[in-house]
Amino acid sequence: MVVARTRSPLADGVAALLMRIALADLPSMDLRGSAVLATGLVGDDAIVPQLVALVRDETAERSLRANACTALAKLGGASAVPVLAEITLSGSALLAPAAAAGLGMACAPGDESALRTLTNAASSSDRAMLSAAIAALGEIKSPRSVTALESIVQKGDNFASAQAAISLALALGTTANGRQLELLAAALKTCGNQEDRPAFTLALAIVHHPDAAAEIESVLTRKNPDRELAWHHCTAAGVLGDRRLVEALSPWVRQSRDPALRQKASQALAALHSEPLLPDLLDVLSESKANQTSLFATLGAIATIGDARAIAPLTKLLGKDAGLPELSRAAVFSAFGLLADKDSEPLLQRWRHGVQPAAAGAVVRSLLRVH
Repeated sequence: MVVARTRSPLADGVAALLMRIALADLPSMDLRGSAVLATGLVGDDAIVPQLVALVRDETAERSLRANACTALAKLGGASAVPVLAEITLSGSALLAPAAAAGLGMACAPGDESALRTLTNAASSSDRAMLSAAIAALGEIKSPRSVTALESIVQKGDNFASAQAAISLALALGTTANGRQLELLAAALKTCGNQEDRPAFTLALAIVHHPDAAAEIESVLTRKNPDRELAWHHCTAAGVLGDRRLVEALSPWVRQSRDPALRQKASQALAALHSEPLLPDLLDVLSESKANQTSLFATLGAIATIGDARAIAPLTKLLGKDAGLPELSRAAVFSAFGLLADKDSEPLLQRWRHGVQPAAAGAVVRSLLRVH
């Protein structure tokens, strides 16, 4: 899929400055890498030759060259395709996957040469390369790239097939036809590898296949499901957005001792806009003071559900006895704003003064949302 380029009003001189930072002998590789990526957002075509040179510079840090592939794809369009295809074919462990991903962004849907390059790379024995190429085929979203992904899914029960199922689902969305829906459902049914099954389930959720809810529910309601399996199926539940899954998700919010699983289940419930579970989410808040990850996830779920009954418990959470750290207080204030209820405005006005900067900023943003 060709990336539409927009020239930033700040482009003049900025891209050249960013490249100087990227190529400077600075101790921070993160800073240099970020500078390279930023060149792709500025929209200055004049920097393309320097990006091409950096991509091909075998003496440069591979991480810089990988970021240059991404920037080149965003900025160079069709002119970036030859060099990205060249690097993809090189098979470089770190660089080739980045180039393949960039090729998916930069090439035109009808570019047969680029499509062949990515299809060949999708059979690589290197999982990073294979995954990047398969994702790039999905990014192109052309009839030929969709056919290529279907072929990989049909090849059977393996990692490549699972990755292709997700990429195919993302390319199709809810426009998948009956044959494609049947292909994805059959892939899940014949999958004997427990590590790959969540990928096929997620693909079904993305295309809203009627079998997705039953598969998710069967995993989440097992007596002792594998942690990774449960985590992935909570993700799929949020993507599917089927309210019939509320009952399967709620125990993971109420009972799980794993913060990451609680977070994922809370996010899924938020996507389902499940008002009946508000009391359960509020219960989590009282147990999560020492764990900011769980607190933030639960607050996000409460705010997304948008039930004004949450205002009083949130107010209590901000009381002196709660002892929340400043960052957590800021998250609570943000939840008020996302609730966007007029009843919360007087409270926010009261708290606007006398709080530390992080929380004060959240209060102001929340007031703006309420209005």
